[in-house]
Amino acid sequence: MNSRIDKYLQTQFPKLTRRQIEEALEGGLVQGAGGKRLSKGDRSFDPAELNVNPLRQHLLKIAAGNPAMALTQVEEYPQFCVVDKPAGVPSHPLSLFDFETVSHWALAKFPEIRAEFPECQPTVTPHRLDTGTSGVLVVAKTQKTFAEWRELFAAKEITKKYLAWCWGNPAQDEFEVSNRLAHDNADARKMRGGEEGDRGLRPPFLPAHSSLRVLARAEGKFLVGVECSSGVTHQVRVHCAELGFPLLGDSLYDPEFANRALKPPAHELRALSIAGPGFSFAVPDTEFRKKYAGNP
Repeated sequence: MNSRIDKYLQTQFPKLTRRQIEEALEGGLVQGAGGKRLSKGDRSFDPAELNVNPLRQHLLKIAAGNPAMALTQVEEYPQFCVVDKPAGVPSHPLSLFDFETVSHWALAKFPEIRAEFPECQPTVTPHRLDTGTSGVLVVAKTQKTFAEWRELFAAKEITKKYLAWCWGNPAQDEFEVSNRLAHDNADARKMRGGEEGDRGLRPPFLPAHSSLRVLARAEGKFLVGVECSSGVTHQVRVHCAELGFPLLGDSLYDPEFANRALKPPAHELRALSIAGPGFSFAVPDTEFRKKYAGNP
């Protein structure tokens, strides 16, 4: 065979991305004669002897979604629903082997959306929350609705409110933060404030504005309400950290995380509500508000 195995598999599974083909090979979902493991550049294979059944079974499993997942629905309409995403659950899949995301919950809950989102691992949430962030999240049931929500977010017609528990004892109760955020070249996982021409940052530089108000204080920590019309990756986490008040449990943006006596399993951030022209959706906030109130 003169073709590379990854190129050949792309012709047999056109819905898979190049990266997903590589993951399938690395994960042993495609095998050569006698169960031989293959790498993406391998040319020494016989198509007639390839075993792709594990890959086909894996794709069928993905397409069926994950019926074992249970998410709380806040609202449901024919074209979309709103859920209260728990902390620790990803909004959408990043890997061929992801199976516990909001997308997989939706595929099992609404099997009809598979026809609308035929990708192997679809994204059905027109906006996203970090895995560690809980709260209000929209799930689109049609491509048309997905696009309409994306347009609303892009046009900044939606206001988002968050609650966050932060370290520190600020001298004032209200803050306004307005800057541009971009990916940090020193750590691709992180965002950082800066201006065009900053060589430590990778474009694009995205405008980000947050209004923050202290709602409650505890010993060495406080609860803050944050309102945003922009939706830049990690915006609330970065803005709080750059003010000197990193979120509890935020190992990525808290420089003192390793020395903290209190280390929650995820950053303490809750997406409380989203509102736009003629609508508003919110999730309960009582438990989050009292989580650290009065605790040392």
